Amino acid sequence: MTSLGNQLFGLRDNHHVKNGLFLYLGHHTAGASWKPMFKSTAKRYLRSRKTDIAIYGVLVRDIAPSTSDIAGRAKALAANCPEKTDIEIYALYLPLNLIDTLSTRAQAAMQEAL
Repeated sequence: MTSLGNQLFGLRDNHHVKNGLFLYLGHHTAGASWKPMFKSTAKRYLRSRKTDIAIYGVLVRDIAPSTSDIAGRAKALAANCPEKTDIEIYALYLPLNLIDTLSTRAQAAMQEAL
């Protein structure tokens, strides 16, 4: 697994990643109600030399909140960011040590539902 920062840099800068996502979305427009929106957006994206995009990053942690979790990465992503590229990063902090127990909690909830 790569870090959130590496994933965001890939979405911002890596043409292979961007082309793959573009092709994936284009393939799934067949019969989709959002096909006209995709076509319009695709034209804008291609005219901008593949820089007119919005990237969202969500960091989920179960530790004490810290601005340093994303501040450094946000500054690095802002440097040399194409003018038409928008990047937003969010951090969601869960109660301490919750993530390790999520699968057990989910299984228990499923058992209760049955």
